[in-house]
Amino acid sequence: MEPKRIGSAIFDLDGTLWDPTVTAAKAWTRALADKRIDREITSQDMHRISGMKPVEFLPLLFPDIEDTNVLYEALSRKEAEYLRREGGMLFTGVEAGLKKLSRHIPLSLVSNCQASYMDAFLEWSGFERFFVEVESHGRLGLDKYENILMVIDRGSLIDPVYIGDTPSDRDAASKAGIPFIQITNGIRPRIESELNFDDFSSLIDHIIEFRTISR
Repeated sequence: MEPKRIGSAIFDLDGTLWDPTVTAAKAWTRALADKRIDREITSQDMHRISGMKPVEFLPLLFPDIEDTNVLYEALSRKEAEYLRREGGMLFTGVEAGLKKLSRHIPLSLVSNCQASYMDAFLEWSGFERFFVEVESHGRLGLDKYENILMVIDRGSLIDPVYIGDTPSDRDAASKAGIPFIQITNGIRPRIESELNFDDFSSLIDHIIEFRTISR
């Protein structure tokens, strides 16, 4: 579904705007140690589960732990604590790009993360000023496509596109009935999608130019 016009943009978070895996892995390892679980979580572990919901990744990482819900609450609390303090790695051009694009069209943020994680990102980055709508899986437990649809409805968004980095992001956009644009940030492999960009500046410039010539 190639966009005929881009009137608004909804962004994914992890892998799209930043890479928090080093900080998150450190926080999860600390949380496990607090529970006397001798297990080191690595940034590779965090990359492997990026974009997944807890019900999907908890059995993968902790197949021998029965009550993963209680464990995940502890992991999430420690992760939010560390992210508020240490943050993550913003991809090149993200802050300048969001600032530039937000002058032209409404921007929103939808992620499969916990609500506390989203709050930690916005507090650390100061990016709340760029977004008219923000939603996370952790707040209501909805699938990503449902959150995309809710954000579109709440914000009365016109001609939205969803911007992410993974096949699951593409699938969520498809279920929501809107075009998908992939940003790889030079890390993710390119996937089949309407548009692909390897760096944030090129993505932003294209959207602004596309919007100008399509009005």
